[in-house]
Amino acid sequence: MPAILELNIKKEHMEFVETEAKKFKTKLFHGSQNLVVSKNTLFAKLDGFILDRYKIIFLNILRKELFDSKIEHEKGCQTQNCGTASLYNNAIFTVDQTIENLNEYYVPTVTAEDIFSPHEQSEILSKINDVIFKLRKLEAGQEIIFDEIDDLKSSFYLGKKKWNQLLTGKIIDLGISYGVEKTILDSIYSELIESAKHLAPNTITDLFNIK
Repeated sequence: MPAILELNIKKEHMEFVETEAKKFKTKLFHGSQNLVVSKNTLFAKLDGFILDRYKIIFLNILRKELFDSKIEHEKGCQTQNCGTASLYNNAIFTVDQTIENLNEYYVPTVTAEDIFSPHEQSEILSKINDVIFKLRKLEAGQEIIFDEIDDLKSSFYLGKKKWNQLLTGKIIDLGISYGVEKTILDSIYSELIESAKHLAPNTITDLFNIK
């Protein structure tokens, strides 16, 4: 979801890619007995997308679908060294590698005024670390929250506007998909949005259009 929000695409294209990712999840899962088969299965599917931005959207939706299915399976599974969990891990690892490989050369257009300065990057990195530390100290979050926040550290190349959209997407995803309390989301958002505040809603209440 976050990666989707930082890309400007048509709604009907988004819906198509999302449907394809959800349908493909099962095929990749069953084709993940080993990493070579998993990689070949995924790459064959990606060949159907000409533009990298659609590949990135597809991969991020696919990863979330796989991760959610894995968590749901683990809730009711008592088997040690579960083969199903292993298949999910192989599939997720393959998707993660592919996303990382695409991100190495996929660079969205960023205007000069939209680029984070080294000082701004350093400031935000400190804020991210502070937020994670505070949440851990208060025991006010699950590991998924920390992972989502930590992912922002490697996304400065998007530029301020798209980085802000990525942050917004993560906040929405944590609230809707993982049921994180609004007070916690508000705290995260307020801490991290400072460098791009002119582009952002003031609070989570505004973000969700809650009166």
